[in-house]
Amino acid sequence: MYIRIPRREIAFFKFMLEGEHNLALMTVVDRFEAAIRLSFAPGQLQEVEDFVRRMEDEMHVERLPVPGSSFAFATP
Repeated sequence: MYIRIPRREIAFFKFMLEGEHNLALMTVVDRFEAAIRLSFAPGQLQEVEDFVRRMEDEMHVERLPVPGSSFAFATP
């Protein structure tokens, strides 16, 4: 899953993700655009989606298409 958040929120997002028992591995793929890849086990998709939705209450979260794929997550 790829998302974009405000650059100033990267550390906070990582802190919150770690607080969820490292639900996903976070990788910043573009530090200037604050584009982040969340890697997780296939069975964790719903939990990661729930986490991202909760984070949308704290900051602007933009879903990004997966590079090399025409598939993109639907915006809730």
